[in-house]
Amino acid sequence: MIKDSKDNIWISTSGGGINKFDGKKFTRYNLEQGLSNNKTRGIVEDRSGNIWFGTDGGGVNKLSAASFDYNLPEEVTENSRIRPILKDKSGNLWFGTDGADFGKLETKQQSGGGRLFTYYKVQDKLLANGQRSFLQDKNGNIWVGTTGSGLLKYDGNYFTNYLFGSGGDRQSIYDILEDNKGNIWFGLRDGIIVRFDGKSYSSYTTKDGLPGSIIYSMLEDRKGNIWFCTEGAGVYKYDGIKLTVYSEKEGLFSKGVTSIAEDDKGNIWFGTLGAGVCRFDGKNFTYYSEQQGISDNNVWSVFCDKKNQLWIGTDKGLSLYISRKESLQNPGNDYIFYNFNAQDGLKAIDFNLHSVCVDDENRIMWGTGKSVPSLDLNKDFMPDSIRSLNLSYIKINEQFYDFNNLHDSTGGKISFSSINPFQNYPEGLTLSYNQNHLSFHFSAIDWSAPDKIKYSYRLIGSDANWSIPSHNSFAEYRNLQHGSYELQIKAIGRSQIWTKTFSYHFTIRPPWWLMWWFKSVVIFLLLSLIFLIARFIYRYQLRKQRTILEKQLAVQMERQRISSEMHDDIGAGLSGIRLLTEMTKNKVKDEQAAEEVNKIYESVGDISSKMKEVIWSLNSENDTLDNLVSYIQKQTRLWLEHYPCQLTVELPEIIPLVELNGETRRNILLLVKEAIHNIIKHSGADKVSIKMSCDNGQFAITVSDNGKGIINQQSDGSGNGIKNMKQRIQKLNGNFFIKNEEGLTLTFEIPFQQTT
Repeated sequence: MIKDSKDNIWISTSGGGINKFDGKKFTRYNLEQGLSNNKTRGIVEDRSGNIWFGTDGGGVNKLSAASFDYNLPEEVTENSRIRPILKDKSGNLWFGTDGADFGKLETKQQSGGGRLFTYYKVQDKLLANGQRSFLQDKNGNIWVGTTGSGLLKYDGNYFTNYLFGSGGDRQSIYDILEDNKGNIWFGLRDGIIVRFDGKSYSSYTTKDGLPGSIIYSMLEDRKGNIWFCTEGAGVYKYDGIKLTVYSEKEGLFSKGVTSIAEDDKGNIWFGTLGAGVCRFDGKNFTYYSEQQGISDNNVWSVFCDKKNQLWIGTDKGLSLYISRKESLQNPGNDYIFYNFNAQDGLKAIDFNLHSVCVDDENRIMWGTGKSVPSLDLNKDFMPDSIRSLNLSYIKINEQFYDFNNLHDSTGGKISFSSINPFQNYPEGLTLSYNQNHLSFHFSAIDWSAPDKIKYSYRLIGSDANWSIPSHNSFAEYRNLQHGSYELQIKAIGRSQIWTKTFSYHFTIRPPWWLMWWFKSVVIFLLLSLIFLIARFIYRYQLRKQRTILEKQLAVQMERQRISSEMHDDIGAGLSGIRLLTEMTKNKVKDEQAAEEVNKIYESVGDISSKMKEVIWSLNSENDTLDNLVSYIQKQTRLWLEHYPCQLTVELPEIIPLVELNGETRRNILLLVKEAIHNIIKHSGADKVSIKMSCDNGQFAITVSDNGKGIINQQSDGSGNGIKNMKQRIQKLNGNFFIKNEEGLTLTFEIPFQQTT
């Protein structure tokens, strides 16, 4: 036996469960209230006000300070499913069931203790299908909407049964409403609405604009509008004159609307089937579903208490909506949800239509699939925050390690600086590269609601964002790369307040092939290999270049030898022949013979001149551009020596150092020679100009005259001389331009590469 912080006396028994005495009455807690075993041994209260019981074979039980009570008389819960609940003007509570019977619990305490419960058993078998709705009108009559048996009115003494519809069809009455004018409205299963003005009944059907769907709930708001919630046609609002429909077109996304409530700001709240709850501010619908934190999207009851808190009964538990400036769970939102289920003491989590009520002691209660849970609204709901978030243990490559007794077989793959004195995890953990599959197991304590704890984590060095909060108490990472990491963990519970972030640092070493010493060795070997390859290539190129130079030198020497021999032998012979011919020409007196000898003389001179050009082209000492320019100038003057004209020669200011082989020099010389000979033979010009320039890697030669140019069939440049020049310029990979204006201008452009 103990005395708790609220002066309640708790008594354990051997077979009778637990008894609590509050100074006035005893309350029993046994198997019916959820105790695991009626044989109890010890009782203790924690600092949060929770009461803990030790049992004989049933383990430990906890009674939460904010848990649900089941303190109604057993007669009320004889039928386990409670449907409609009503508090009348005297504070008495009326309970409807699934059966033909319903009861009234008096608000006043009896002299002998307890409260009087009156059980009303309707004998008519036709009324045996249960009740759906209750209403007490302004005259004190109790109206009962039944399941399939029409309407009952109880005036305190007698029951009167009313049936609606033609042919005596009996109806299910899902809701009953009395408006501020005293009219009583009845919502029927087949979509008919009946109004009773105190004297007569008026029916409204599809002919009056109704959808013909079940009328689940009705409400008159503070403006006097009457709202009708239907099973499959959305919501209808009647302002006394016309009906206004709210469906998908207006933003109501669920056709099934079961329940309705109005808060102190005039917002209308709807409970829906499939879309959670939605708030209508007169213009827009705002939805709150499982994604926003509600227990389930199928809602059967909504109730707004005096603190403007919204209680939502669903198919899978109870939700409490509290409006706040900013939610710690959902930053930026002005609300927070608290959810209650079997772990919080609910015997059943399926809530019923029209089955919520607040009694005179400000206790809220609900009808569920099993009994009537209740909560004291005089107590502020202040859930405990989470305590003691910590790392429990670490698995490495799916293997658990006891770091206090680490086996030598790890072979230095695992190292750390110290071990947490109260947990089995090391500080300063360092792992080898192949120990990169890690599982971190963590835990937090919240005695008030351990099932509500959710965790979120991220691994700095791997994750960009926090994980989605979940009940999973471990984080697993595979194939982590080498580097330094920081695991961050935080938890949130029913209080919706995040814990401080827990941080854990560890390091994964790089593999040996990524270590600095291995990289240094590889770099050294690569550099050595590059050096050897470069040296080999250099020596190969050097040998190749030497071979080429030797061949070029041999060719040059051979050309030099040939040119010397041609000059010494053939040149001397031709000179002797020409001298002998000239002497013979002077001795011959026959004119015809003298003319023939003269032709021989001129032919020998022409051959000698051509041979000199060949010797010049063969001589390697002349393989430069400046030598070519000088030779062209000299030969041009020689070619035009006996031609009556004015010759102008323009030389480049700077002649770059360019090597030209003998064939190139000879082709360029023959281009100029062909052009000069054409002038002599065909132009009739008295002015001849030669311009040579070296610009932008091009050696340009321009030969121009003021003669008659190219005429007639030669105008297209098809003469033999022009053809020869085009063939030679192609061999030189150059360009050839002809300008046939005011004489003839020929331009040759030959590319060259300057010698470095």
